[in-house]
Amino acid sequence: MRPRPALLFALLVACLLALPASAQDGGFITHSSQCSPEGASSTYFTGDTIRFKYHGDPLDDLPALRVPPCVDVELDGGEVQGKPPFVLQWETATGLVFLGRKVSIDTGLLDSGRQTVVFSATNPYGTARSYAILDVLTLVRPTPVADENPSPDLTVTFTAEAPGAHEWRWTFGDHSGATPWLENPCRHHRSEVTHTFPGPGTYHVTATARNCRDGQLTSAPFEIRVGDPNAITLQRFEALGCDPVFCTFATNELVRFTVNASASADRYLWDWDGDGTVDQVTTSIVGHRYGQFGVYRPILTVERGSASSKLTHERLLLVQ
Repeated sequence: MRPRPALLFALLVACLLALPASAQDGGFITHSSQCSPEGASSTYFTGDTIRFKYHGDPLDDLPALRVPPCVDVELDGGEVQGKPPFVLQWETATGLVFLGRKVSIDTGLLDSGRQTVVFSATNPYGTARSYAILDVLTLVRPTPVADENPSPDLTVTFTAEAPGAHEWRWTFGDHSGATPWLENPCRHHRSEVTHTFPGPGTYHVTATARNCRDGQLTSAPFEIRVGDPNAITLQRFEALGCDPVFCTFATNELVRFTVNASASADRYLWDWDGDGTVDQVTTSIVGHRYGQFGVYRPILTVERGSASSKLTHERLLLVQ
């Protein structure tokens, strides 16, 4: 007597349902639910998908998610197949157990260094496991990466980095006090602040980083020089058509000048004969016609707000 097709199908389904639970490739871990893939950094792989290897596979090549202490890391075991009921859990190397396929773990509960976190799916017929690796960083002293060159502006942006940092605080050496503790949810290791100083001068700026495990560390102070936001320096004042020794022009010939300054000028004050008296004030660069024979050495002053800069023409102008 041949088995009925319906009976064979029922036996096949029963066998499949009795298979041990299996965790499917495609689980992932995310640094923080506040972070998007656009906020990803090469340091922490924020928002990246990290696929798990299964029991029996070597773990040395499994990429690690690098995170500081004190942040929440979301772990998702992916799809689980087999016959229910299931017991789904994550377990850390220190024995902490988190029930569920998708859990959030505070990295402050984990030891520093490379940590293996095991996801297991168990049904009455067996257990399947997969693994995620977290690299919990230790705080290091912050390194300023801000531009320390003199700034003509009073408002300056500063940046510092410290692997293992969770929060940041800055002081600017201008008696403004320290900032409140600041957090960058997607890039904890990096802090960027913008500060406006009260006036020109040299200031000592420090960045302090902390996390919930290693306390806090402060960067070495670094100097920043800021100036009058209206500062201007006259760099070049030269008549066109000069030879290496003299600048020779005919009477009533239009003498044109090249003028270079560190910033745009509001006004140009021209002393055409160099006697210390301003002969003409303009808002742009102009030329001049000398109506009499003679030797001249003009002086130009440029103004920007309350700041000014003066330069005397290097060579004599011979008008004949």
